[in-house]
Amino acid sequence: MENVELLSRLGFDLERFGGNTLLVRGVPSSLENSEIEGALVEILERIRTGLGKVSRTEMIREMLVILACRSAIKAGDKLSQEEIERLLSDLSRTELPFNCPHSRPTIIRLSRKELESRFRRR
Repeated sequence: MENVELLSRLGFDLERFGGNTLLVRGVPSSLENSEIEGALVEILERIRTGLGKVSRTEMIREMLVILACRSAIKAGDKLSQEEIERLLSDLSRTELPFNCPHSRPTIIRLSRKELESRFRRR
């Protein structure tokens, strides 16, 4: 309960339900239903293991990274052409478009020579 305000800032609406139970009344709109439980468990575990070890600002940043990853488009997800174009447009307007929050590349540059060699062309 001492972290309900922190979770509220992330988009979770929680209230005490009795004992060690919380009632989830609302979740961040970016999360798919299948990701809600995993995201909340991961965030609560991060709070449990990280309190006192990192600043509140860093804790919020880490939680936002968890939410971003949980709500991200995954490999194999089907996207329409419109969704692809919107995604690329949104990515181009971000501060750091070349890496995800875990520092994995989102965009890579291949020279023509590299591209041709990968396809075994001249």
